[in-house]
Amino acid sequence: MNQEQLNAIKERALNATDGPWQVYEMEDGTHIGTAEHHPQLKSPMHVVTMIYWGDKPHSRVFIDKDNAEFIKHAITDVPALVAEVERLRETLAFYANGNSYFVVDMYDESVIMRDKGDKARRALSGEADE
Repeated sequence: MNQEQLNAIKERALNATDGPWQVYEMEDGTHIGTAEHHPQLKSPMHVVTMIYWGDKPHSRVFIDKDNAEFIKHAITDVPALVAEVERLRETLAFYANGNSYFVVDMYDESVIMRDKGDKARRALSGEADE
């Protein structure tokens, strides 16, 4: 993941309604013989509100433009961020592994000495490590 992609995710998160968000189910007893549920995604303010009228579920959905953008991208942003964290942790594990510092050849170079930080530079630039 490069810095531009990370900045776009940060911008969407900053523009969305502050969290944490919770789902509330509001019961409405106005419908004869039934209790309709009106789920709402809320923080201190409404994030997404679904209004049910009669037998037409999802008649109206109210959502802020920035929240819609955040939710729309969540399905790709979250897996991308998880993959990035895993990739960076793998790189950290390489440098944290004590075996990487042992001498491995007759020139008295360890794996770390031979690497000279290349793995870390690739990780920071967003390049996948082969």
